[in-house]
Amino acid sequence: MLDVGCGPRGSLEWADMAAERVGVDPLADDYVQLHERPHQMRYVAAGAEDLPFEDGHFDFVSAFNSLDHTDSVDAAISEITRVARHGGSLLLLCDVGHEPTPTEPQAFGWEILDRFAEDWEVIFRRDYERPTDNMYDNLHLHARPFDHGNPQPRPGVLAAHLRRR
Repeated sequence: MLDVGCGPRGSLEWADMAAERVGVDPLADDYVQLHERPHQMRYVAAGAEDLPFEDGHFDFVSAFNSLDHTDSVDAAISEITRVARHGGSLLLLCDVGHEPTPTEPQAFGWEILDRFAEDWEVIFRRDYERPTDNMYDNLHLHARPFDHGNPQPRPGVLAAHLRRR
């Protein structure tokens, strides 16, 4: 299992059934210093645009709230695709429709899944309203489907499960 943009909190600690648990993040070396106890996952300091793994290495990849933090969305998608095995899964959560910021320099809309279409099949997709800046709250506490019929431009959250062709 690979978590792209894993952050410091041991995002794959729950996955004790996996043969390998790897979190990749440009700040991974710093994150390890923050832990009160060793995590059971391995942290690798790298960006999503240049993943240091062999082609088809992972059966399962996740990218939770990380795609808009990259320097290049297309390079990140290409690398995620390269390291995922054919038939493997990708779980994607991302903010859509927000203005770029220094820490989230990439902005894209609901059509972001079109950029995966050549190599990935969408198995499941849900679009959510984004009443707060906290993705967890938006998915668990509010969990309101995005009203695409409302013409007011506003950010949302896209949740998708994709399978590598």
